[in-house]
Amino acid sequence: MKLYLFDDDKLLNRINSRRIYGDPKPLPDKRGGKIIKGSPLGPYLAYYDVRVDKGELLLPPWQRKHLIHAAVSDDCLNWEPLGELTYKKDDGTVAPIYPGFASTIHAAVYDESAGEEKYRLVCVRAGETKMIPALLYSEDGLCFSRKDTNYNGDATEGLSNYFYHREKKSWCLTIRRHWGERGAGIKETKDFMNYTKWQPVIMPDSEDLPMDEVYGLVSTDLDELYIGMLSIYHTPYQEDTTWKFRKGRLETQLAYSYDGNYFLRSLRRPFIKTDDLTDPSHGCFFPNEIVERENDVLIFGGSTREEHGMYTKTFGTAYSIQKDRFCGLESCAGDADITTRPILYDGGDITINISVPYGEAVCEIRDRENKPIEGFTFEDCQPFAGDDIYWKPKWQSHKISELKGKPLMIKLRWFNGVVWTMDIEGRTIKSHIELALY
Repeated sequence: MKLYLFDDDKLLNRINSRRIYGDPKPLPDKRGGKIIKGSPLGPYLAYYDVRVDKGELLLPPWQRKHLIHAAVSDDCLNWEPLGELTYKKDDGTVAPIYPGFASTIHAAVYDESAGEEKYRLVCVRAGETKMIPALLYSEDGLCFSRKDTNYNGDATEGLSNYFYHREKKSWCLTIRRHWGERGAGIKETKDFMNYTKWQPVIMPDSEDLPMDEVYGLVSTDLDELYIGMLSIYHTPYQEDTTWKFRKGRLETQLAYSYDGNYFLRSLRRPFIKTDDLTDPSHGCFFPNEIVERENDVLIFGGSTREEHGMYTKTFGTAYSIQKDRFCGLESCAGDADITTRPILYDGGDITINISVPYGEAVCEIRDRENKPIEGFTFEDCQPFAGDDIYWKPKWQSHKISELKGKPLMIKLRWFNGVVWTMDIEGRTIKSHIELALY
């Protein structure tokens, strides 16, 4: 069980700490596209679209022409092009992909068991008057066929995105309900052809600024959590038009979900900071993909210096944040304490993601009555100072495995630092009635 600190739901007590966001660091001029991990073509495989004519940015989306490119990487940052992609014509011959074959890519998926559809790209292509949803599929990842699908009629948007729902074993498309109707909802699919009805997952509320709109949600599955980059559009005052489009900035907030069905927000403040006037993402940052690596998470997207609807150039932008350091608890003046609710301990180490380079942390194990267990007190714990995403507390003469099968409470005390997550084999005991069973 991993204890995230977006909220206090699994805590019994919290003293002298404040909730803060992590700090994603910008990476220079990196383009990600839609990324597949662990395919035969490489450790990381990216598909991305490139506009044929830069001047067509001012055209309606359905009139813009794109080409699909692919690249591979060992680290998800430095890419090697795979060469020209092709498509299979109706007569069985192969030809270069032409402008208009596909436009914005919403998902890239690899499934070894899917036969000739091992590689799937869900995207939109240019029609005469609108964008048409399309499914591209390939057995080798280089030569594609295409079939049209209709996952949401006219609601195709650049910030549409897919994530895998581990419990339902299906793919979830985050998308608006209709074109121009901003908001974030989910449609589920198992085959990328048939979809469930649209269901809202996160909307503006009274805690948002007046006239804010949800522009889009890009999400992914990370361990026991679904994390999302939520785009909030601060709309401008409208006097002579009924369409909120020109001007206004996009703010990227952090959203999270424990079940993949409903998303929440912890702090109503920017997660991706765009307050630097010289930064390419000062006007708008459009998240596109979230990729988990061993010790960090990469966030890819496109940026503009201008405000919404006013831009003439976009920049490939990427950010990196250390693993699980999305939201944490920072100690205030002096010691901070947190105590978990009772946990039925199944064995293994306690692992804590913590940053106290100029402070110190100790851990105590308590029993079902919230009393320290002999041998596992603060005084018995070896103090920790430093920065570690995998700190494992140790006690002088006992091992935590001795307590396997018992209900425990974990109390952590630290100063001058931040605690991000706790990881322990077990599950939270939800009530005193259930606790009495053990």
